[in-house]
This record gives sequence, C-alpha cells and structure tokens, in this order.
Amino acid sequence: MGDHTICLEMDFVVVGGGLTGVCAALAAARHGMRVALCHDRSVLGGNSSSECRVWICGATGMGFNRYADETGIIAELTQENLYRNPEGNPHLWDALLLDKVWAEKNITLLLEARVTEVRAEGGRIRSAVCEQFCSETRYVLRAGLFADCTGDAVLTELAGGGTVCGNADVSAAARARYNLSAQYASLGSTLLFYTRRCGHPVRFVPPAFAYSVEEIARILRRTGKQLHAGDSGCDYWWLEYGGDMDVIHDNEAIRTALTRLIYGIWNYIKNSGEFDAGCLTLEWVGSIPARRECRRALAMRTLTEEDILARPRPDDAVCHGGWPVDTHPSSGFFDKSESCQQLPVDPYGIPLSCLISRDFENVLIAGRNAGMNHLAMASARVMKTCAVEGQAIGTAAAFARRWNAAPLALLPEQIRALQAQLTRDDVWIPGQSLDPARDAARRMRVSSSAPLAPDAGEPVRFLPVNETAFLLLPPLQKGDRIALSLRAASAGSIQIGLYESGDPAVYKPRGLLRTFDFALAPGERRVELDCPAGTRGNCCIRIPASEGVEIGVAREPLPGVLGAFAENALGLELFAPAVRIAPKAAWYPTEALTDGYTRPYGGMHLWASPLEGAWIALESDVPVPAEELVLYLDNALYLPHNNLRPERDPMWNRQIHPPLMRDFTVRLDGPDGAREVCVRENAQRCVRLPLGGAPVSRVRIEPHANWGASYVAVYEIALFSSADEWAEV
Repeated sequence: MGDHTICLEMDFVVVGGGLTGVCAALAAARHGMRVALCHDRSVLGGNSSSECRVWICGATGMGFNRYADETGIIAELTQENLYRNPEGNPHLWDALLLDKVWAEKNITLLLEARVTEVRAEGGRIRSAVCEQFCSETRYVLRAGLFADCTGDAVLTELAGGGTVCGNADVSAAARARYNLSAQYASLGSTLLFYTRRCGHPVRFVPPAFAYSVEEIARILRRTGKQLHAGDSGCDYWWLEYGGDMDVIHDNEAIRTALTRLIYGIWNYIKNSGEFDAGCLTLEWVGSIPARRECRRALAMRTLTEEDILARPRPDDAVCHGGWPVDTHPSSGFFDKSESCQQLPVDPYGIPLSCLISRDFENVLIAGRNAGMNHLAMASARVMKTCAVEGQAIGTAAAFARRWNAAPLALLPEQIRALQAQLTRDDVWIPGQSLDPARDAARRMRVSSSAPLAPDAGEPVRFLPVNETAFLLLPPLQKGDRIALSLRAASAGSIQIGLYESGDPAVYKPRGLLRTFDFALAPGERRVELDCPAGTRGNCCIRIPASEGVEIGVAREPLPGVLGAFAENALGLELFAPAVRIAPKAAWYPTEALTDGYTRPYGGMHLWASPLEGAWIALESDVPVPAEELVLYLDNALYLPHNNLRPERDPMWNRQIHPPLMRDFTVRLDGPDGAREVCVRENAQRCVRLPLGGAPVSRVRIEPHANWGASYVAVYEIALFSSADEWAEV
C-alpha cells in the first residue's frame, strides 16, 4: 500500500459498523459529536446485513416477553423498514442503514476500513489506524472517546486491554447448574442460505467439496436432527459449527466446514429422493460466518446470569434485554444433544458499568464484546439488544464530552440525567419514566375525545382451544369482571384460572388468584370471572386445552389484550379475544397521555379513542417554551419486529400496526400567534416535531388517518423546553 495517509480529528471514534456501532454513531452524532464510524466490510449491519442475513431478535424473543420490544433508534430502523421494505429484501435493509448514516452530517463513514494499529498510553487510547485497502489509504483517527463495537473486542485487543473468550469466566457452580462442560466452549458460527421455488425442475450437481448424500445421512442418523425442504434462511440457524474452536484464528476452518455442510445438505435435499424438491433452487449462500460469540472486553463490571435473574433493575441501567439465556452445544450441528437450551428471563436492565472499559478510561464497549460473562452474553448477544446498548454508549459519550468527564467517572446524578435523556430518546429502561422536571406537558391540563371502552364486542368467529389458551390483560382491580365467549360442541365442564404476573414488566402467569368452574352446554356461552383482589403486575387467564371447545375472537383487538395459544403464555400464535370488562375499567384514560410512561409498565399507560372525531389538547395558563414536541405512539411492542422476515401481526393481518397514527395535524397557540404542523404518511412510533423554542399555551392534535384500525392509540405526549437533557449536575 502506498503512503497515502489521512488524519482525522474527531470527538468520537466508533469501531465496528454492525447495528451496535450504527446506533452508537447515530446517537452520538445527533447529540452534536463529530463521529468517525469505521467498518471493515463494504456494507453496514454486521450479521443483519445482506452478507450474513441473520434477522434481528431482541428482548421480546419468540414470545418470552410481551411489550418488551427494543425501541429508540433500532425501532426507528425497523419501522422505516416496514414502510419501505415490507418484503424484507436484505439489500434494501443495507440501503436503509446507509441512508440513515449518510444523512447525519456529523458522521464520517469509513467502509472497508480495518483497524490495524492502536496507540494507547496513560490508560487512554490516543489514536487508531484504519487501513482501507480498496483505496490504498491509511486513516489515522484521533479522538477524546472511542467505542469498541467490533463484536470481537478488536480495538481493546490491539490496545493491549484485557479480554476473555467462551465459558472461561463461568463459575463452577453455574457450570453445574446449567450443565456446562468443564472444557473450553463458546457459541458457534452459522452460514445461512436462501432457496427459491421455480416453475420448472432444477437439477443440482454438487461441487466436489460438498458432503455426500451418504455422509449427511450418517450425520442425521447419529444426531437425530431433521431437514425440511421448505426451510430457508434463519430456519437453519442450527447449522452451527466452531464453538469448540478458536473462533478468530480458526475462522477459515469454520467457514470451510460450514460451506461443505450447506452444499452437502442441499445435495441431500435435492438428490436423496426423500423430498419434493425438484423445482427448488439454491438462490443465495452466505460466505461470512455469522458469529454468536467471540472475545469480550473486560469492563468496570462483569454482568452475569445471576445479575440478570436476581438483580434485574441495576441503579445505572441504560437499556434492557430479555432474550433467554440461550446456550448451544459447542460442536453445533454435529452434536447429538438439542440445538439449544433456553432459560427464559424477565426483562432486565443492562448497567452502564458493563459498557465501560476496565482498562481505558475513554473507551466504551457494547454489543457482543460488552462486559458480560458467557451466560449473560448468551442472552444479551442478540442484535436488537446490542443496538440499544450502542445507542446508550453513544449518548453516554456525548454526555461525558459535554461534562468533560471520563465515562467511568460519571457521578450518580449525571447517570440519572443520562437515563432521563435515553428515556426521552425512547430507549426503555425498565421502571423509568420521563423526567417531569423537563417535560412541560406534565404540568399542562390534558383533555381528549372520549377514551375507548374496554369492550371488544361480540365475537365474529371462534377458534378451537386445541392448545392451552392464555389471555394477557392489564392489571385488574378487585371486583372487576372479565367476560369472554366460549362455544362447546357437547356438554361438559371447564376450569379457568385467573393469575397475576407479580411484576409490572412481566406478562406471564406467576401467582394463581382463583379458579372458576363452568358447566358447558352445546352452543355458545358467555362466562364471567370476578377478580378477587387487585393484581400485582399484570393479569393472565388460563383456559386449558379442551376438545370441542372454542373461544370467541373479536373483530379488532383491544389495546393491551392478547390471546396466545401456547403453554406458559409463550409463543407467537396470537389472537384477539372478544372480552368485556365490567364495570368499565379506565384502561385508556386521557390522563395516560401525560403520566410519563412511554410503554406498558404495571398498566397500559395508553390513551386510545375512536379515530373518527379524535382529538387531544394540552393547555397552560402560563405559556411554556417549546423546543420539541414528542409523541410516543403504539407500534405493537408485543411483537418481535425484525428486518428480513417482517411478518404480519397475526391479530390484525397487517405489518404496520393499524392503530398507529399516519396522518395528523398539530396546532400550536401562544403569545406569538398560531401555527400548524401537518404530518403525513407517518410510520414511526416516536415522532419528533421541532418547535424552535417559541412559547406555547395550547397544543391540539387531530388524527386524520391511521394504518387501518377504527381507533388511534398514543402512549405519551411530551413537550420539552430544551434540545437535550444537559442538566448542569
């Protein structure tokens, strides 16, 4: 490479352009930092990109945690993807990420630029050198703050900081509890492939390197695993290998084995004669192993699985996780045991202290190389959780720079101010609400059109209760009566259980309140359940699997009411139960618009009203300075929104949440006169309207259209008087 060197003086250097690094860079840039985002590939997105095509998962999991979907920048990206790219085209996802980064004037993006040298002294990283081989250019990046978002702790390793790999940091007690090997092991890597059905037969001649039909047959017999011709993409996430190897230095051996395996499996599907695969063709095969686990940087604090289970609300939490502790056998596809073991966990806060380097005072770490042990990372490694960690450290970097403080030296009151800003930016920290001192809407009178009643009406159809059915509801008060419709084919009886979750962030049956026995005659019957006491946390109704019994389904779901067919209320087979609550519970009150909560937490904290004639008004006798109006809308937080398989909401048969406000008008009145802002084609959950700081005495919001529901739903309206929460503390 020639001697072509460019030196860049920045405020913040983010190394790694996966979703963690993208969100870190966007957050810091939007808070005024000059950011260099350095990525060693040609497209952004890491494992989620068109190069790897792993669709993104998060705290909602596969139904493990309802109303736990990650928000903030990652929700901005997934919502925009639903609008622009409803088919889940991986190249359009690449383009969306690039579009967002290029739109930020404060970000300098360096693609195909690998960090090869790091200069550190005095407990600080001073500079990093990136080699961009395609342009034969050497970039020297200097900054006051750095972020290691490489997933492999590359920046930390090159700087001489401490790292750990695999299960070496798991205690002996935890090894015994989770049946982990005493030998070195980590989670393996996967290559994915896409298939396509053609209108004519397609021949497949396997390359010489592919496993033969006979070899694949032997592996399947030995492991008990099964193939399905119709599976494609992440359906084959369990084609995993390399967990008992050095994931970095043995990368080529891992890639070789996975490539041989994929073409061998396709050879088996096409040529074994066991599948109807004559018209199937192999459309795409990955070439970059998607890693689940690699080196992790040592942090001020190491988050463990015990922290997640026993102390889920740390004082310095800056975002949340909730994917199960998801461990895989180290030999992956070739192992006889189950492809994964998942220990469900409740939503938990991720502390800032595990996102700050132990060895360098000006380095933040997030994503797959954050300061967590093997088992905690088995939960927090999924990309949506990594993304909110990225937004958290990008915002923390901006705070640290503004206060001229090292991230590790932030005071408790400064961390509280950081948490307030993250909550304002729609990052959920379990239990946190908007800061009332900075939200003028909390001090204004709020009024609205009539709130929606908690009555789903008569059922429009019935579904068989062949599996256990759970109805998940907001908290109930003593004396509330829940009515639902059942239909029986023959005479019999049924016992229905009423449960409480015990935790405001949890939607799972934890404590039995009462059982109800009902006699059923042939035909339809409405049954009522009386709540014996106020529920701790949320409410859950269990209807056991019953042959010949059906449950009524509503025309439209009620906000906050979910039906699920799966034991323990897990799973994604959702339906909208036709329920009524009497006396009418105040589930969607006007007051919820300014109670500070931007999502469900021990209640819906949601206002809903019929779309026709809907309006919201905020008034104050004393005009308040208004820099920004922020609306936090309902975008179906109970669903695990992803990027490459954007499925329809089973309760609505739609992708963009139908109650989400699409077109609306905001009118503002103040001493300087009136003005109007019109919003059209909105598909975002968090809508920010800059107001310029002029004083406001009245705000009126009039929805005109949504995405297909008969009602609109809003979690919160906030009116901020400053652009940021830069409190002098």
